[in-house]
Amino acid sequence: MEKERNIYRALSEHLRNTPDRRSLVFYRSDMEMQALRDWLTPAETAPDTPVATIDGIAALIRSCTKCDDVREKKSGYGKGTNGIMIILNAPGLIKQTEKDRMKKDSIDMMKRMMKAIDVDFEQCYITNLYKCESGTLKPSDLYKNCAGILKREVEILNPLAVIVMGELIPLKKIMDDATHIRWFSIPHPIVLLRNPDMKASAWNTLQLAKEYIHQPVSGGQKS
Repeated sequence: MEKERNIYRALSEHLRNTPDRRSLVFYRSDMEMQALRDWLTPAETAPDTPVATIDGIAALIRSCTKCDDVREKKSGYGKGTNGIMIILNAPGLIKQTEKDRMKKDSIDMMKRMMKAIDVDFEQCYITNLYKCESGTLKPSDLYKNCAGILKREVEILNPLAVIVMGELIPLKKIMDDATHIRWFSIPHPIVLLRNPDMKASAWNTLQLAKEYIHQPVSGGQKS
């Protein structure tokens, strides 16, 4: 397994540093040839290529090469079987080290919030506005590269409700194209942890979400 990982790392490093993707790349074994095929094939697939499943979205995120200096890729979590989608838009003015430090507390808060409105966190689909962490790109550039994937996630999930945790403005176009979905917005959990005075307003919004999510079904559909 370690040998295979080393092969992928070596091929990836070489290809990233090769300005002309048409240049020849030689391989020394069948394993290297297969690794090369696996690396190249998804990389040529644009993130806005239509896919039909959430697993397909995860594959697009893993294979996307649009952003430079990528430190981490973020696929969605969960299946959204309860019709609830959570979109996280982490605050841009907070340093990455602090985000990392507060990550566990942030997840714990999300779970508590969902439990408080009688929503099973494990049945939600949780995704990030930005699908990777880049050390060089501005948030606007990141979103430009990620918007197609996020739009497709919404189309595939077709959720009953979306809870956006963080700044809502970047999502306006996607929201305008999905007016049949109810959208709710609260601050990101990290912001709430740093600013407890904002929790009351967030709680009021979550109560509205709870009322909508659990309202009686009429004719098999929400009104």
